[in-house]
Amino acid sequence: MVVDPQGVKTASVGTEEGIAVAALDRTVIERVREVNPALRLRRYKVVPG
Repeated sequence: MVVDPQGVKTASVGTEEGIAVAALDRTVIERVREVNPALRLRRYKVVPG
């Protein structure tokens, strides 16, 4: 399943195994991050001290 920053499902493989592919619009992602600043703070890589 692919979910956009607002939690809207954009692609799914249903109940079967598989790979879901979706195109995400960067302008929509940036707009959501402006409205919800907590999403801008997400760290994908945590580097110790």
